[in-house]
Amino acid sequence: MDRTLFLPGGISLTGGLWLSYVIVFVASFCTLVLELVAGRILAPFIGVSLYTWTSIIGVCLAGISAGNYLGGVIADRLGSRRTLGLILLGGGFFSLLVLPLAAGDLTTFVPRTIPLMLRIVILTSLLFLPPTLVLGMVSPVVIKLTLTDLKQTGNIVGKIYAFSTLGSIFGTFATGFVLISAFGTRWIVFGVGLTLIAMAILFGDFFKRRKEDLAVLAGAGLLIAALLFQINTKDALATSCYKETNYYCIKVTDHVVSSDRLVQLLLHQGHRPCRVERPPGQDSGAGPPDPQLQLHRRPDLPGVRLHQGIR
Repeated sequence: MDRTLFLPGGISLTGGLWLSYVIVFVASFCTLVLELVAGRILAPFIGVSLYTWTSIIGVCLAGISAGNYLGGVIADRLGSRRTLGLILLGGGFFSLLVLPLAAGDLTTFVPRTIPLMLRIVILTSLLFLPPTLVLGMVSPVVIKLTLTDLKQTGNIVGKIYAFSTLGSIFGTFATGFVLISAFGTRWIVFGVGLTLIAMAILFGDFFKRRKEDLAVLAGAGLLIAALLFQINTKDALATSCYKETNYYCIKVTDHVVSSDRLVQLLLHQGHRPCRVERPPGQDSGAGPPDPQLQLHRRPDLPGVRLHQGIR
């Protein structure tokens, strides 16, 4: 039986259950994308260690848990498409906010007198608790809007959480295997923010020409415009890496050993550096070779030898 996403007063959102599945799938996809890129974004400030990943996982789970709780409360009191749109809009805003914050020196926010583990938890929470908390509200609100028959509660709730979990799984594999090496962490976060804002516009029911809706749209537009200005001003989409790969952040530096010998160090964050030694006569004027090609030992780079690091 086809079902629709209902609003208070019996107004339905066309698209049936599949629209509910898509919304929770994308929201959970974005949540896990943020969780996975968190490690690389935080690495320059707190390093890459067991403490770092413990904090990231714990903070993101705390955000999702708190979001589920608050989302349930909000769903019972203010369950509507407009509320869902505001939640998605907030998720997009806080996702974009990660970029200008990460472009500054996060270590200045937390005194060094605080124990190390607590500092790591605080810095992780500063960037990633708000977006995961807001995105955790999505599923309870969607469930509230979808349920029209209490006899189908278990069936509907089970399917919605199944698709939510499926989105998390796809987000995990897509980020780890494809997105990071293809786009880099900053552009991924930027894409997550824009995706959530686009979903808010599509599903938020903001175009009824009510004064309060126009005010919300105007206020949100100003905030997002100011945030995008900050991202551009701080060059927050740039990275200090020569290339972000599946291995990690790679930086390349030239070291002239002698007039006929150039050594390039592939500084592989989190691993030992790799040394690329060029034989005499090989031109390096075009810039450093692609580190990823070097690491994969491509045959189209003759005469280049790797020493140490990943083979």
